Amino acid sequence: QISTVVLSATKNKVISSPTVLEDTLLIPSSDATIYAFDPANMTTPKWKTRLSNEIWSSPIEVGEEIYVFSLDKQLNVLNAETGALIRKTPVAGAVMGEIVQHDNKLYFSTLAKQVSYYDLETQEIVKLFDTDGEVWASPLIDGDRIIVADMLGNIYCNDIETGLSNWKV
Repeated sequence: QISTVVLSATKNKVISSPTVLEDTLLIPSSDATIYAFDPANMTTPKWKTRLSNEIWSSPIEVGEEIYVFSLDKQLNVLNAETGALIRKTPVAGAVMGEIVQHDNKLYFSTLAKQVSYYDLETQEIVKLFDTDGEVWASPLIDGDRIIVADMLGNIYCNDIETGLSNWKV
């Protein structure tokens, strides 16, 4: 059976991909709300949490927490069961793509021309390296390399631990 999900009567574009968890579908919306639905009941959300700005990135679940960026340059951490906001951490620029988890870090790229990660142990943002142009897409991790492309057409391949360049084309 196909269901129609109604998010908001005003601004309700879904810019980034929803996230499928074991028993929950997370839908990030441009109405600044993240919606959590039970796939068996798509008429009423299990919970919804309004953030401080639009959401153009896909959420990711780590343990009992949901991590999602809002366009006001905040990494928002929510309780996965209730949607309650646990904490916010400022980042240098807006994040458009998906968050990539590797080891105990969440990697992301920004419109501030940076590739960074959130350290899950220290709860700190660490800049890994700068790019020449804004980065809209998610980083790609291949072993000990992180690869990103910026809006100027550059492709970067850097060491995932040091941030030092392996190559750039």
